[in-house]
Amino acid sequence: KLPVDKVLSGPSKVWDFDQEDIAEMAGLLTCARLRVFLAMKSFTEDEHCTEKERWYGTRFGAEALPEEWHTRWELCRCCDDNSNVSESADIAAGKLGLALPKMNPFVPQDLELKPQPALGVPKHPVKVDPVTMVVSNKVMQVYFRQDDTFNLPKAIVQVTLYCPWVSESLEHRILTRAWASVVMEELNEFSYDADVAGLVHAVSPHPRGVTVNCMGYHDKLPELLRTVTEKMVAMREIPDHTWKIVHTVLERSYKNAASKMDPLRQAKEWELRCLSKAAFTSGEQLACFLGVTREKVDCASEKLLESCYAEALLQGNVAEPSGIVEALRPILQPTCLLDRIPSQAVAALPDGPGSCVLVRRTGTNPDERNGAVTLLLQAAKEELNNVVFVELAAQVLGSRCFDELRTKQQLGYIVGLQAFADRLGGNGFCGLVVVVQSEKHPAEVHRRIDAWLGEALTTLADETQSPDEEMTQYVEAVLTRYKEKPKKLVDEFTRHWGEVSQRRFQFSRR
Repeated sequence: KLPVDKVLSGPSKVWDFDQEDIAEMAGLLTCARLRVFLAMKSFTEDEHCTEKERWYGTRFGAEALPEEWHTRWELCRCCDDNSNVSESADIAAGKLGLALPKMNPFVPQDLELKPQPALGVPKHPVKVDPVTMVVSNKVMQVYFRQDDTFNLPKAIVQVTLYCPWVSESLEHRILTRAWASVVMEELNEFSYDADVAGLVHAVSPHPRGVTVNCMGYHDKLPELLRTVTEKMVAMREIPDHTWKIVHTVLERSYKNAASKMDPLRQAKEWELRCLSKAAFTSGEQLACFLGVTREKVDCASEKLLESCYAEALLQGNVAEPSGIVEALRPILQPTCLLDRIPSQAVAALPDGPGSCVLVRRTGTNPDERNGAVTLLLQAAKEELNNVVFVELAAQVLGSRCFDELRTKQQLGYIVGLQAFADRLGGNGFCGLVVVVQSEKHPAEVHRRIDAWLGEALTTLADETQSPDEEMTQYVEAVLTRYKEKPKKLVDEFTRHWGEVSQRRFQFSRR
C-alpha cells in the first residue's frame, strides 16, 4: 500500500536522485544503440526471415541497421550555428509530424484529504442550502455528502437533467440518444488524458432527459465536468465526420437489437412495453432511427437545454459543492423554467382471482431455438412494507424455483424468481417475477410455471410447510443483505443515487 501523496507516482517514479547514474544512463540513449523491431505481412522466409526460434519455430531475421539510417538520424540530431541540439531535434521532429505530448490538464495536484466539519459529517446526503449555490434552486437541486469512510482523494458527481421535450415522443428519445453519443464522440479528444489521470465521464440518455456522470480524483473533477458541460452546449452543429461515425454505430446497435436479441430480453422488452407508455421495442426504435438526420440532431441541444431542471448528487473528498455546481453552470441557462417534472407511471394489471393478461409475440431471430416466458405478479403498491415483504417472499421461493424448474424439471438453462419494484418513487408496484428461457414451447413452459407457482404460494402461507424456525433463517438472510455496508465509494454512491433517481430522497430508507 502506498501513502496518499504517492498514489500516482509511487509505482513509476525514481526516488533516489543520483546525478552521475542519470547522466550515464542518458548517455546510452543514442541512435548507435537503437534497436528496431519490424513486423510486416510482406516479409518472406527466404529474403527477410531466415532464422527460426527454438521454442515455437517462429521465423525471424536479425541484421545490423543500414548505415544510411544512422547517417540520416545524425543529420537530424546535429545543430547549426544559431540553435542548440534540443531545438534542432524539435524542429526536425515537427517536420515529420512528431511531437511530445502536451501537458495533461487533468492530472491531480492535490491529493490531500479534506478536513471534516467540527460537528462531523452527516450520515446521509443533505440538501444544499440554495443560498450557498451559484445557480438558482429553481434550476437545480444538489444533494451532498463529504466522505468520512473510505478516505480516498476521490469524488463522484451525477446529474440528471430533466427535459420535457425528451418524453414527448419516441423520436425525441432517439434524437437525445444520438445527441448524447455525438457529445461522447466529440469528447474523445479529452478522454485519453482524463483516463490516464484517473477520471471517468459519461453523457447518456435518460427517459426524461440526459444524465451526466464524472468520477475520479477530486482535484480535477470540476475541470473535467466543465469540459463536458461546455461540449454539451457547443453541440449545436454536428461535424459531418462525427455524425457518420455515430450514425454507423447506432444503426448497427439498433439493427442488432431488433433482430438478434435473445428471447429472454425480448420477453422483458415486451413486458415493459405493455406496462409503460415510455417504453418501446427495439423494432420500433429501429424504425424511428432510420428517419433520423443530422439536421434533426443539430436541433436537439437547444431543445434539451432551453427548458430543464437538474438534480445532482455529489459524494467524496469534497468539503463543499460550489466548485462542482459552478462547473454545471453552462448547461443550466434555461430560457423557460419548468413548472413540473415529467411523471412516470406503470399500468395496473387486472385485479381479482384468475385475472391476467397474456401477451404472445413471435421472436425476431429465425435462427434462435429458444423461447422465453416472463410471469409478473403485481402484488401491491410500491410502499416500503410491501417491498420488504416481496423481497422476503423471493428469498424463500427463489431457491425453490430453481431447484424445481431448473434442476428437477430441466425446464430451461435460464430459470429464476426474484422480487421487483417499479422504482418510481411510490407511483408503481412491487411483486414477483419468474423468468425461464427454454427450448420447450413457451405454452408448455407457462403451464409448468403456473402449476409450480400456485402450489409454492400456497405453501408459503401454510405454517406447517413453512415453520417459524425456517422463516426466521430467511428473515435473517434478508436482514444481512440490508445491513451489508458498501465496500467502495461507488457502492455507497449508487445506493444514494437510487433515492435521487426515483425522486424519493429518503436516504435512510435502507
